[in-house]
Amino acid sequence: MHNQYVSDEVSAVIELYKEMPQTSSVLELLKQKAERVFQGHRIRKMGAYVEISNGFPPLFGKSIDEVFKYDFTRQNAYEVASKIHGFNSWDEGERTNAALNPDFEKAVDLMLAGNLDELTRLLEKHPQLISEQSGYPHHATLLHYCGSNGIETERQVVPYNIAEIAQILIDFGANKSAKMNVYGSQHTTLELASTSAHPKRAGLERELLKILK
Repeated sequence: MHNQYVSDEVSAVIELYKEMPQTSSVLELLKQKAERVFQGHRIRKMGAYVEISNGFPPLFGKSIDEVFKYDFTRQNAYEVASKIHGFNSWDEGERTNAALNPDFEKAVDLMLAGNLDELTRLLEKHPQLISEQSGYPHHATLLHYCGSNGIETERQVVPYNIAEIAQILIDFGANKSAKMNVYGSQHTTLELASTSAHPKRAGLERELLKILK
């Protein structure tokens, strides 16, 4: 990950979900992640702590010891997986028939890996991706993933060429005014990036915000 800034917390979540089977079904992905969170809690994995402390209201703001001492159930894990992906509850998540577009997901991965050349080729081949929205309830566009905020925890990484990536997306027609659903409201990439700790810690906040304005 030498070409990315990755916080310790995000790195722990990446480790938690490592080598998880790929699926285009949002429901199946929620189930897979819930199981990883549940098992991770049992063996005190830091990634599980990060996801639980972000997605389980009874444990918001609690210490690591408090989280791991909690009688955390598999049902609780399903609630966490649902909420960290923008659903209000597992009941809502369980009813979803949403699907992830493999090309969109590949574009996000290429962006976050800082792979400008392959990203450009993919967008030239599938130009509609620039205005497509994620299958998750946040409905993020590719540009929103430059904000490192409000998206999947494991994707809150900052490639060191993030400003170039954002510029390429805009050159392909990305709408800087587009909003995604997060934190009970709707926000632009600029708003999300300006309140995210990740671009700032990477030393790239000023350069990125200049492009997003």
